[in-house]
Amino acid sequence: MKKPSFIINEIIKDSGLSISEFARQLCVERQTFQDILSEKRKKIPSDVIEKIKDKWGYSSLWLITGEGEKFAKTDGLKEPAGGYVVIPAASLDRLMAKLESMDLEIKAIKRAVAA
Repeated sequence: MKKPSFIINEIIKDSGLSISEFARQLCVERQTFQDILSEKRKKIPSDVIEKIKDKWGYSSLWLITGEGEKFAKTDGLKEPAGGYVVIPAASLDRLMAKLESMDLEIKAIKRAVAA
């Protein structure tokens, strides 16, 4: 089981946000995250878990234990209310490969039509 400080640090790193902006987007006091990161708090509050899960698509199990799949099972994409899209690295790789394949198909169709 991973420490809550590890879990929150990973999420903040994934988001690319500062702690202040991260807290603001979740409507949670910045001090809550400071306390988790400094290990003054021994667990992530359940309301914070729900907000993170809803906004960025993390799985409940991973948010509580740091184990298992990091993101909830979806199509790999989660569009939260804040407008950010979280794409797990493996899904991003598959998406990029599909886009490259589609680009090649479009070029082939254009060549066929032009001929």
